[in-house]
Order: sequence, then C-alpha cells, then structure tokens
Amino acid sequence: MIYLDSTESDHRIAKAVGGQGVLENGLLVHPICNRMKSDLSLEEIRADLFGELLY
Repeated sequence: MIYLDSTESDHRIAKAVGGQGVLENGLLVHPICNRMKSDLSLEEIRADLFGELLY
C-alpha cells in the first residue's frame, strides 16, 4: 500500500475507480480511506512494485 498525502479530490478519484487513484507521483491505494503509512521510502515502494530500484 502506498501512502501519500492526499486531497479530497484524490479521494474521490480513488473511490471512483474502485479503490485506486492514479496520481502524478505514483498510485494512491485508497481501499476504505483507512490508509497505513509505510515505513519504506517512495523509492523503495516503487522498487518493490516494479522490481528494481530507480534513482
């Protein structure tokens, strides 16, 4: 789960597409509005999602 600061607009986008909203910096996973903050950095999350560490 990727945690990013979101706005009400992000939340509406996320709900409209079944729990996921595409943001400029990645994917906001917003299943029930109860998001957990990840201990990983955004780079580590992207590496986990895409299989490589991008710098």
